Amino acid sequence: MVTEQATVLIAGPKRLGERISRIFHAAGYHVMAVCHSGNEVRRVAFEQPPDLLVTTFMLPDTPAQELVCSLYAVKNTIILLSESQKEWLRTLEDSVVCLTYPVKRSALLQVADVLTQGGARVLPVPRVKTDSIRSDQDRRVIDQAKQRLQHWYGMTEEQAHRRLQTWSMNSGKRMPEVARIILEEI
Repeated sequence: MVTEQATVLIAGPKRLGERISRIFHAAGYHVMAVCHSGNEVRRVAFEQPPDLLVTTFMLPDTPAQELVCSLYAVKNTIILLSESQKEWLRTLEDSVVCLTYPVKRSALLQVADVLTQGGARVLPVPRVKTDSIRSDQDRRVIDQAKQRLQHWYGMTEEQAHRRLQTWSMNSGKRMPEVARIILEEI
């Protein structure tokens, strides 16, 4: 368990957020807030960065990956997602762990303990590795589309990637499909 009270910020739908809040509170964590939008998370985290952010894959106004990238002061994150949502994520930093639904309470708390206390991992932590999900050809197409966006619109690589990701999510198409459309049209 937690030796000193680590702070947790939870983001997700109301019922799920409250359930996760009860789990962390019972385990001795201090739950700062349960937020329901990316903007609310940013506001709370800006006032005082939490030790851990626990978020669902998609909030009403922000995908989790974009939220994580925008919160520089938050050191550790757990993203809860479904098996089908794995393909939407690109490689994440070691301080971000993805757990698929349904997640066991013990697994969630073990990952939280490891992230907040810096201890050794007792059990292997499930993690999304998109390198094995995306083919080399798909990655090349995405990279070419990002380069095209960077050249034409003066974006950084990160901005180009986010733009592709946003278009992909809004259109309901996979990123490689959107990238191919960009390469054909622009």
